[in-house]
Amino acid sequence: MAIELEEIKKYEKPVKPGYFVPVGGCYIKS
Repeated sequence: MAIELEEIKKYEKPVKPGYFVPVGGCYIKS
């Protein structure tokens, strides 16, 4: 369930910097 780069763009505004978690080689908002 890896998120594509385009999907990452949607979640490029985390509450805190570096609030992304690597999943399946991609990053998602946690």
